[in-house]
Amino acid sequence: MVEVTKAGITLHGFNEFLTNKESLNSLQDLQKTFKIEIDQQILKLQGDTNPLSVKGRQYLRWIRKQSEKGYYLLPHDNAVGLLKKNLKVFFIIGLHRPNELIENLFENEFCLELHNIASLKKGEGYKVMKKIFNSVNV
Repeated sequence: MVEVTKAGITLHGFNEFLTNKESLNSLQDLQKTFKIEIDQQILKLQGDTNPLSVKGRQYLRWIRKQSEKGYYLLPHDNAVGLLKKNLKVFFIIGLHRPNELIENLFENEFCLELHNIASLKKGEGYKVMKKIFNSVNV
């Protein structure tokens, strides 16, 4: 079952969600609210030169830009859900510090982590994921 709540979106049954008109209306309402919250966070970090704040601001701007590139933005715990507006792909990503055991593999002190991905057609999720991760400059 997929649930859209003020706290975010949970994914258990992607197909059922897409056929429920009420869920799609809730999704659009949540999208508007979440975009406002992202804009407020970007403004809050404006002018802060702390490296963590700079990275956070870059990440939030990149996330916000995805809404203009054909994705719904949805809060999900410490991450962000991106649902393609054609409703064929949903994935959850987050900006995190890498685990100590593998941090030497990363050039930056943060990494973009894929938490979950679901698609209606095999291979669709991979194509979108590849495109998204190639566009990241955070």
